[in-house]
Amino acid sequence: MDAMADRQITLGLGTIVTDNYGQKNPEGFSELLAYAAQAGIVSLDTAAAYGRGDSERILGRLLSETG
Repeated sequence: MDAMADRQITLGLGTIVTDNYGQKNPEGFSELLAYAAQAGIVSLDTAAAYGRGDSERILGRLLSETG
């Protein structure tokens, strides 16, 4: 069995709503999520500390718009 077959990659969304990892870019959020979905990423980390809830609000808005 492939050792990576049952592993899951999680995308940390703090990179898009904080300046901790470079310049924040909330406008690129939908493009990032589309790329992540294409890559098979299904786990998203939206820790409340990321932008004081901004990642959750933006993700919620995008999900309500796209279904």
